[in-house]
Amino acid sequence: MKNDLQKTNIAGDVERFTENTYNIFSDEEETKFEREDEPSLTAEFEINEYGNITKQTITVPSGDFITTEYVYEFGLKTEEITENPGGRSEHTFVEYDENQLPISETVKRNGNDIAKTTFFHDDKKQLTEIATLYTNGVHVRHYFTYDERGNKVEEKTIEKSEFTSEERTVYTYNEHNEVTESIDYDTEGNVLMSTQFQYADYDEHGNWTSKTELMDEVPIRTIIRTLQYRR
Repeated sequence: MKNDLQKTNIAGDVERFTENTYNIFSDEEETKFEREDEPSLTAEFEINEYGNITKQTITVPSGDFITTEYVYEFGLKTEEITENPGGRSEHTFVEYDENQLPISETVKRNGNDIAKTTFFHDDKKQLTEIATLYTNGVHVRHYFTYDERGNKVEEKTIEKSEFTSEERTVYTYNEHNEVTESIDYDTEGNVLMSTQFQYADYDEHGNWTSKTELMDEVPIRTIIRTLQYRR
């Protein structure tokens, strides 16, 4: 089973990394673009020697932050503990099968169950379906399709509550197995949103350090990533 670094396509023995997100503004004619001086979001990740995230901290300009810590047993992530502003907390408990694949997940908020998720995998141990039932009655299912390199190329989401909604997202990749475009479609096949990703810089390990996100070919934000390696 892939570790967290492999899932995010990060190479090397990374000890921690930080992603600063900067919004991009344009003039009315969309001919001039400027990046904010300060990040709108900062995400910090701490990685153990097995390539898995042990702590994640997300900070916004106001100073508020959300911290998630991950607990492992025999190399498997069994618990997530998230602390939100205002003292709200969420605990996630994960169960695995004999092949060390996740089969279920329970989320509790301040001690009360809020959601139960079931995971399904194919013969290649690829995740093919996620089914989540919330205590308020909402039922959400995600279905995944992969290419020959193991990249997720399509995700279909069906949400059932008082009404039923369906959405499909198609992904395109470059030679580095990095997402270069995602297109969201409604049930009629109409495009809801098209997002592009451009990778400008890479470090000596081949990991990107600058990525720009565009919506319908218009730049909207840039992410600057700094990686720290153990050796």
